[in-house]
Amino acid sequence: MAPRIESAEVISFHLEVPLNALERLPDEVGALVLKVESRPENRICITSGKCQLSFLAVGSVGRLSEVTVLEDERGLFFQRVLGPLVVRHRGDLHVRLLWNVAERNSHGDFAEVRILQGITTYPGLSTLRNMLIGTKNLPMASADAALTPEEQEVDQLLEEARRHYEEYLRLKSARSQSQTT
Repeated sequence: MAPRIESAEVISFHLEVPLNALERLPDEVGALVLKVESRPENRICITSGKCQLSFLAVGSVGRLSEVTVLEDERGLFFQRVLGPLVVRHRGDLHVRLLWNVAERNSHGDFAEVRILQGITTYPGLSTLRNMLIGTKNLPMASADAALTPEEQEVDQLLEEARRHYEEYLRLKSARSQSQTT
């Protein structure tokens, strides 16, 4: 049985996304078919199946006003659209996901996800921010400028750890090759 988010109980959220980032979203997501539609009353809706995000256009940003996650196959909408938007744009989200696979419901009957100012411990989203910071072609520049000194230090330490791990893998591979020859 493929994992699926049956439903999401949204407890709270706050997110503002530049309108041009919402327009580019279908191109960035890839394997998931997304529709971005402008609706009356300055509303922008992003839908995929029974999942939907609704934004109120305010100036040059979209302010998230509604979140619906239903029958999300493999959790793709949550893990490739909603979660990354909240992390990338330093938003807040508190949601309880009801997975059809009991192992994914880490809090009994659900998985609790909290993202506060783009930071979370939820698997798959917790490392996303650090990966985005190291990727120059993604729209993180404005978020980078707003990092606190503590966050900058953590980012530097993570980058150093990444370099050390890559060096370890390189040395391990070289050792394995020398032992087989």
